[in-house]
Amino acid sequence: MEFIKMQIACLCFSGYLVVKYIYLKKVHTNSSRIYSVILGTCLANLILDIASIYTLRNLDIIPVWINDFMTRAFILSVNLFMGLICIYIMSLIRTNKEISNVGIKIIVGTFILSICICCTDKLYYYIDTQHVYTYGLIAQMCYICAAIYMLMSVYYLVRYWKYLSKPARETSLGCIITILLIVLIQGYYPELLISGLAGSLCTFSIFMNLENPDTFLENQFHYFNEYALVTMIQNKIIRNKKFNLVVIILENMEDIREKYGQQIERELYSAIEKRIQPLTRDGIYLYTPTVLIEVTSGKRNALESLEVLRNRFAQAWKVEGKEILIKAQVEELSLPENIDTTEQVMNCVVTLQTEFKNKKVYRDNLLEVNNRNAFERDMALIESSKYQYESLCYFTIDVNDLKKTNDQYGHLAGDKLLKACTVILIEALQHKGALYRLGGDEFGIFMTNITHKEVGEFMSRIEEIRERTNKWAQYPIRFAIGYAFFNSSRDESLQSMIKRADKMMYQNKVEMKSHR
Repeated sequence: MEFIKMQIACLCFSGYLVVKYIYLKKVHTNSSRIYSVILGTCLANLILDIASIYTLRNLDIIPVWINDFMTRAFILSVNLFMGLICIYIMSLIRTNKEISNVGIKIIVGTFILSICICCTDKLYYYIDTQHVYTYGLIAQMCYICAAIYMLMSVYYLVRYWKYLSKPARETSLGCIITILLIVLIQGYYPELLISGLAGSLCTFSIFMNLENPDTFLENQFHYFNEYALVTMIQNKIIRNKKFNLVVIILENMEDIREKYGQQIERELYSAIEKRIQPLTRDGIYLYTPTVLIEVTSGKRNALESLEVLRNRFAQAWKVEGKEILIKAQVEELSLPENIDTTEQVMNCVVTLQTEFKNKKVYRDNLLEVNNRNAFERDMALIESSKYQYESLCYFTIDVNDLKKTNDQYGHLAGDKLLKACTVILIEALQHKGALYRLGGDEFGIFMTNITHKEVGEFMSRIEEIRERTNKWAQYPIRFAIGYAFFNSSRDESLQSMIKRADKMMYQNKVEMKSHR
């Protein structure tokens, strides 16, 4: 009776473990899928064990065939559980070398043999006032299967020891020793009901050391963490699966946190996770607080995901009644063909981040054009080679009424005005010059090898596009423009040319105000 109570306790514990594992978000690796089956088999084993003992002790009221079925099913569940433990250990081996299918064939063949024997041979029972157990070939199959599975597990553990992580080594060794001890004890005392205890100990050990979903989750935002990302990549490499990464770099999350607070930031991360997670097969991983990564199955899926994510981040996110635009750089990261380690993959991610940061130093966050850093960098290069150009022209452009728009309609309206101005200037440039936002409402343009006629055409295009845009623009767009050609006889440096362009722009601004 005490052993029945222990089995019931193990059943309750295993049931709790199953429910917890089902409802927690987990990384779907090959080993996690096998563990899901192990959990279900352990639960079935406990239920069948208790049911078979109950029916055996109540043969006077329960038909013999029911007990016969329950006992055979219980023995098969024990054999299946031990075989799955062996397969699970094989799945943990972290190497891209293909493990021979011979091991899987032996496990499957052994289990099929046990099914055949369980279905055809006769069951024998030993029943007295204190002891109830089965014996015969069907019961002996448990020990035969255990010997085969344990020998195979030890073989793979020893052969591939260096490819296993420390937790995997400890857990695998613990499971082998636990099953071996239980088999020896059960073989010597067949009346003991402790097979369920072995299953519960093994499933709990694997859960705590290798499959606990909590270890794969980032606490603050409840995303898959970097450890989960590394685990998924290892799983892909081990199984020789082709995969690509889609990297999402969140550019303005720090600004959002400063402007709206940490609560809005958390809500935004939650909104991203809820809306994007269903679109992905293997989930979104929080690599750093500003970098999200999706693991996709191949190039085609990566490109499809890239388009979906870019479209989604082009829209505002509605959080607590506020519409917030998250500036995100979404890039597909193609991995080299010969890549075969997790470290190589992560190095590619770091390289992409570094390239993006270098670009960001020279880009305006709001308008996605060159910023003052880029202007000063390029001006130094042009200064050193200014005499090599046939002609060099600089434009100073000032957006009128930006402060008035900000004060009257808010900074969001001012941002829209600046974006509309940027679109006009880029369209008018036709890739013939470099546009810079120097700060606030001021822009600069360098044009090389350009004639006075082409300058006039450029100014006409700006005016034409501006008038066309103003027909539908919510806020009227007006520019004050000045320009100057570099003159080697009067300009000692580019600064002299820029000052003349600024002077012309201010004169233009005064004239525009006087004509209002």
